[in-house]
Amino acid sequence: MLRHLHIENYTIIESLDLEFGPGLNVLTGETGSGKSIVVDAVELLLGGKASTDLIRSGSERAQISGVFSAGPSSIKASTAQWRRLRALLQESGVELEEGDDLIVQRDITAGGKSRVFVNHLPATAGLLKTLAPHLAEVHGQNEQQEIFSAAAQLEMLDRFGGLTPVASELRERFGEWRALRERKENLALRQRERLRQMDLWLFQKREIEQAALIAGEDQELEKEKLMLAHATRIHASLASAFDLLYDASGSATAAIASACRRLEEVTAFDASLAPLVENLRSAQSTADDVALTLRDRLSSLDVSPRRLEEVEDRLALLDRLKRKYGNTLDEVIAYFEQISADVREAESTEALGEELEKKLAACAAGYKKAPRSYPPNGARHPRI
Repeated sequence: MLRHLHIENYTIIESLDLEFGPGLNVLTGETGSGKSIVVDAVELLLGGKASTDLIRSGSERAQISGVFSAGPSSIKASTAQWRRLRALLQESGVELEEGDDLIVQRDITAGGKSRVFVNHLPATAGLLKTLAPHLAEVHGQNEQQEIFSAAAQLEMLDRFGGLTPVASELRERFGEWRALRERKENLALRQRERLRQMDLWLFQKREIEQAALIAGEDQELEKEKLMLAHATRIHASLASAFDLLYDASGSATAAIASACRRLEEVTAFDASLAPLVENLRSAQSTADDVALTLRDRLSSLDVSPRRLEEVEDRLALLDRLKRKYGNTLDEVIAYFEQISADVREAESTEALGEELEKKLAACAAGYKKAPRSYPPNGARHPRI
């Protein structure tokens, strides 16, 4: 039971100390005198949500503390509840000896922090919520009207008849059946939508599939188009370079070879010229390599107008697909993969629906076979 309550700088209360005795304690007063504030303070002490709005104007913090003790030893329920409370406190590292009072304190600072102390040890609001059922119960205005709801009446009947486990099992089975039914209904809705889209998806899939796209293909084709458009000029320049380096009578490679021979003749008289001979030989080797590369490139160069037409047609196809399905070729490929997955899922939905129908039937059968302690007409339980 709550023996003492201290409230300080909480909403309109500057400082208040209340002592409670055994039996019924009544707080009376006119409307607006602060009775509800006292009840709200107790709720906060039991783990309720804290807010800086609760601090009295002009104060730095609000503080609420309460002293709880076990009820009279003659009340067995109260004594047993206190023992469970002591066990919970011990699990949280708070010692409470037999016969000792429990002190709970809640502080709210202007900075927005909320601090909790249990027997002067720091604790959490979560611990207060765990302890709350063993300390006090707060009932709000008109809560008695809950007994007029069908759910509350059924719950009381279940508890009275000792049928809570049976009702819990039935509730779980019914919830499983209802979840399966919702899945089946949602699947049917999605299937109808997919059927409306299927013809479009198949057309798009076939159109992209026939194009046989390759990632990065458009970039390579743009490079090839540029070369083909200037193929004549490229061919003439490569041929001229090859002649100057290798094929002409006065080619660079021939000139370098002649110079190399001349220097070799005089190295017998001036050994310091030997490194120059080596440099010329290296230059000649490089010139030969370049000339051979140019020759190979000339032989593979395609100057056919027909190839240019093929490349332009291919690029036009890729551009058309990009206008319809994505800004880039990679996006078009990604879209193709997505609609392919949609088509596969739509084709497998029928099998999935059949599987759900079997599970639904099995779940309904399990629900109907579950034990019941109510009249056989099943009026107590939801029908399937």
